[in-house]
Amino acid sequence: VSFDPPLSSSKRLAIEKLGVARMNKIIMRFDRMFWPDNSRFLGNVGSHPREFPMFINFTFASGHPTLIVLGNSDWARNMEKEDDRTLIESACQILFQMFPDSLPDGPPVPKFSLVTRWESDKWSRGAWTFYGVGSSSH
Repeated sequence: VSFDPPLSSSKRLAIEKLGVARMNKIIMRFDRMFWPDNSRFLGNVGSHPREFPMFINFTFASGHPTLIVLGNSDWARNMEKEDDRTLIESACQILFQMFPDSLPDGPPVPKFSLVTRWESDKWSRGAWTFYGVGSSSH
């Protein structure tokens, strides 16, 4: 990006000090709820807690049986490299481990899914900006 007239040195320095956070989502809508309907958040302390730390029950907001997984930091970077199918199957395998009694036929299969990749999106190149080390709001 170039500016005409060029930005002042103070504005260029402020932009250079901004950080860009990594955050991706796996959104999955199912035919039915197989998790507790009174829980907004479903924590995973199983075999992959750093990769699938929490499932958000989005059913309350969407009106459909929907779970969202948030991936941040290094896992978000790794998500950028994985294909959708691998990520969704991995998430569903974790859900099967969390709720085996509600899933007698095996891991669930979402009827709709979406994986975001904000860092590799050419228009956003990240999820949001933040004040980097040594910067301030002034």
